[in-house]
Amino acid sequence: MPVDVPFKVVGTGSVGTRDYVILCFGNGSEDPLFLQIKEEPPSAYAQYLKAQIPGNQGERVVQGQRLMQAQSDIFLGWTRMDGRDYLVRQLADHKATIATILTEDLKGGGLSEYAKMCGEVLGKGHARAGDACVLDGYCGDGENLDNAIAEFAVAYADQSTADYEMFVRAVKKGRLVIAKGVE
Repeated sequence: MPVDVPFKVVGTGSVGTRDYVILCFGNGSEDPLFLQIKEEPPSAYAQYLKAQIPGNQGERVVQGQRLMQAQSDIFLGWTRMDGRDYLVRQLADHKATIATILTEDLKGGGLSEYAKMCGEVLGKGHARAGDACVLDGYCGDGENLDNAIAEFAVAYADQSTADYEMFVRAVKKGRLVIAKGVE
């Protein structure tokens, strides 16, 4: 049952849109559920696409999420209020990011495991976003795609290293000032 509905301040990409959090309780006060109702304006790309766009912008976002996610939020849906389209989903404050991982955990095997997990999540998202048979046919049975991805990864790593070295040189020469961290 809904108990409270505060307005939520959203990130820079959603400034000016309405975003609400609905506090509900299931089996008593120890069983809270937070739902988010987030306004979804039309896509900036809509005018350039020939694809049929759903009549509700929340539905458009839900369809995209369902294509990319192996398992979508069971509360994922859409609604319209006062002529505005909204996405409805469970608000989860327990999301993890790379910032929550200790630096020591990203050394050696930990870094390899993290990279493997990121690749699996990305691969599942891509696999759900297209026709698996078409993608399989496009990729083929050979090692061409594997080799191309590996070459790109090495070139990207080399470029990242070169960029970092250029950054360090600029700091040492005083062309770039960096802020000291809080200790």
